Amino acid sequence: MTATITTTQLLEFIAKAQKISPDVKVGEGDNGYDIAIYADWDADDNFYTQSIFISHKGESSNFHEMSFEIDYLFRVEEERENKHKKRQELLSRLSDEEKELLGVS
Repeated sequence: MTATITTTQLLEFIAKAQKISPDVKVGEGDNGYDIAIYADWDADDNFYTQSIFISHKGESSNFHEMSFEIDYLFRVEEERENKHKKRQELLSRLSDEEKELLGVS
C-alpha cells in the first residue's frame, strides 16, 4: 500500500535515523528520492544498509514500516545511553578503593 508522507513525518524519520546511524544518505532521482540508512537493524552489531524510495508526490510503499523499525532502534539507543549514564553516575559515587575492589574504573 502506498502512503503519503507529511513533511513532519519525514523530518522526524531523518532525525531519528541520524541518531541511530553513522551513515544516512539522501539522493534525488528522476522520480523521487532514495534514503539509504546504514544501521544495526537487528540490534546485534550486524550493520547493513536498507533504503526506501519516496516519490516527488511524497508517496512511499515502505516508509511506515521502516519508520517503525527506526522508532524501535531509536528507543534501544536511548535505553543504552540511559544505562551508560546511570552507570557513570553510580561509578562517580564510589571511592577509588571501592572501584578497585569491584574491578571497575
